[in-house]
Amino acid sequence: MLGGCKAGLLRAYQPGTTDLAAVCRAARERDICTVVDNTFATPYNQRPLALGAEVVIHSGTKYLGGHSDVLGGCVVTDAATSERLWHKRTLFGGVLDPFAAWLLLRGTKTLALRVERQNQNALALAQALESHPAVRRVHYPGLPSCLCDLHQRGRKRERGNGRRRTGRAGPKWPGDERSAGGSCDADRFAFLG
Repeated sequence: MLGGCKAGLLRAYQPGTTDLAAVCRAARERDICTVVDNTFATPYNQRPLALGAEVVIHSGTKYLGGHSDVLGGCVVTDAATSERLWHKRTLFGGVLDPFAAWLLLRGTKTLALRVERQNQNALALAQALESHPAVRRVHYPGLPSCLCDLHQRGRKRERGNGRRRTGRAGPKWPGDERSAGGSCDADRFAFLG
């Protein structure tokens, strides 16, 4: 039993198109515990507990750490669930060493600044692609022109212009995939190792 739930567990990876509050409400009505992997949204952009999730997990290795020098993660939940998880953690291990904990704390101090800049950059890129004559359409929740209700849904539940740092753009003319592929072929990539 996790949280106050008895029947099951729903793990939401949190894509930018999910109405998380509705998912959490539906799960709670069925006595299903909702666990949200908020790694890519970050606690800066989204707070799933406020939207009804019982448990939130974050990978400290990605955005929270911010420097690619620590492996870790965290679980955020209510006091009762936290107490049960603390007991299991004590039995099974999985504890950060003090230096790794310090590295993670160091990264969280710049999290807001880093994510806000990523949001700004993502929106600027989406706007530039949207105004480019060779791009037919840009599907990006941070744009008001985004199809369906992704833009408004994202505004209700997340902070930041960019919402997700992912999007999709296509060539202007249907069947003109060669020109889109050509731009990818012109990119240069660096590989380490």
